[in-house]
Amino acid sequence: MDCDVEDTENMDNTHHEEEALEKDDWVEQRRRRNKKKKSQSINPDVGSPKPDITSTSRSQIKQQKRLPPLPRDDYKIIIRPRGALKLSNLEIVHLSRAVAEKTQHGSKRTAKAFYQTRVDEEQSIAIVSTPDEDLARNIRDLQSLHILSNDYEITAYIAAPDDSSRGVVHGIPPGTPISELIDNLHAPGYEILTARMLGKTSTALVTFAGKRVPRGVIFEHAMLSCSLYRPTRPVCYVCHEVGHRADVCPNPDTVKCAVCGLSNPAKEHECTPRCVLCKGAYPTGDKRCPERLVRRSPKSPQTSQHQSRRDTFNNDQSRSLSRRTCRSRSEPSVQLQKATCPTATSYHGAQRIRSTAREWQVPLTCKNHPVKKTRLVNWDAFRKQRENSPSSEITNIEEWVRDLHEDVSSQSKELTLSEEKPAFDPHLLHLCQARRSMLRRWRRQKLNRRLKIRIAKITEEAAKYASQLMRQNWNELCNKLYGTLGSAKTWALLRNFLEPTKSRSATQNTIKKIMHQHPGTNQDILDALRDNI
Repeated sequence: MDCDVEDTENMDNTHHEEEALEKDDWVEQRRRRNKKKKSQSINPDVGSPKPDITSTSRSQIKQQKRLPPLPRDDYKIIIRPRGALKLSNLEIVHLSRAVAEKTQHGSKRTAKAFYQTRVDEEQSIAIVSTPDEDLARNIRDLQSLHILSNDYEITAYIAAPDDSSRGVVHGIPPGTPISELIDNLHAPGYEILTARMLGKTSTALVTFAGKRVPRGVIFEHAMLSCSLYRPTRPVCYVCHEVGHRADVCPNPDTVKCAVCGLSNPAKEHECTPRCVLCKGAYPTGDKRCPERLVRRSPKSPQTSQHQSRRDTFNNDQSRSLSRRTCRSRSEPSVQLQKATCPTATSYHGAQRIRSTAREWQVPLTCKNHPVKKTRLVNWDAFRKQRENSPSSEITNIEEWVRDLHEDVSSQSKELTLSEEKPAFDPHLLHLCQARRSMLRRWRRQKLNRRLKIRIAKITEEAAKYASQLMRQNWNELCNKLYGTLGSAKTWALLRNFLEPTKSRSATQNTIKKIMHQHPGTNQDILDALRDNI
């Protein structure tokens, strides 16, 4: 069962979080994982043809909006300056040269020993990416850099791999060493890369391989709950800016109150707490702040949770089973993921709980076809109305035309067209109305022989006119189809003239039925056809 975002644990940032990562030897973890990948798969890039760059026209060349992402399999070394070193005001070339001088990494280098440097101005850090293991260790061990005739202290560490996720575990004795923590932590079906304690608390930060975090882990035979780790947004208490911490502040000479953020405050001033993130009336980083946690981008792959069970059940509405294998103390036989249907039931132990799938309501918009209407004028009634109107000479042509339009409108009716009735014929409609009027009269005078003869004549006249009108409409349709035999609409119309029992598909089905019902083999069928034909 997956865990919702509401189940994630909100943790505060500590000043020694990244410093403790220096003890995490990500190089050894990456080395073991790379050996597994090489033994299980073959590099797909070998032997692949290179694209022909010279064939690309000049008009197709487009400039990238942003820098390309760093190589996924490289080691990422994070460099944090300590002191008055503002990386945003420094050219990145000077920083890369300082790293090359300290690591004795000159211009003559191999493809494996290549590295690239980037600067994150918001967090005031530098990122060095390299595929070389030895070079990554050398950069991690740096303690200072010589930039523009000045020495600056730095702190460097190797970041966690991209395909990893972190979880928070509570209830572990404070001060537990990292080696003891890794040896005693166990999560069936998951690979634990590293773990460490968060400061002096009883909370441990565990890093797992992949983009999934288990619901629980085992520490010294005790089952402890595990939840997703969401870091807080770094805020500097020196300059009151968001993006970096106070220990790496590029403006250490700034004098501001750490509580209210007042510049050059007096010793005794009215200090009202004010949050830098949301401007609330409480200290920065308080748990009441809605902007305290880092917001996850919806485009990035979100870390989710699920629980693996041996006593699983079949569910037609669940997703496909996970194919990820992991060498652990006890491997699960099946791993289930979250069901996308809200009606799917889930079980935890012996209890039945609700599904955690979110319900999405998608409005269905259909195309509204325009309602077609036609206008039917009773010209006989119009002529009678004009005859009964007082005759007068035409003195004003506009008034006379307006009177004509009013008389026509008074004797007109609007009829709504549909797919069953795409058009109306005035003469046929008049015949039908006259016949309907005669039928109503005949119900009161059933012995009137002349009325019966008139009804029969008008019925025959309406039938002849309807047949004539049908042939006329069919001829007009055939004339429209002239020259359009290559269109699908024409063939869809002509296909309806075929008898259902004489079509090609019906013939093939009949042959298949005969071959299936024949008791002999295919050769017997051929012999029987040869004898009969």
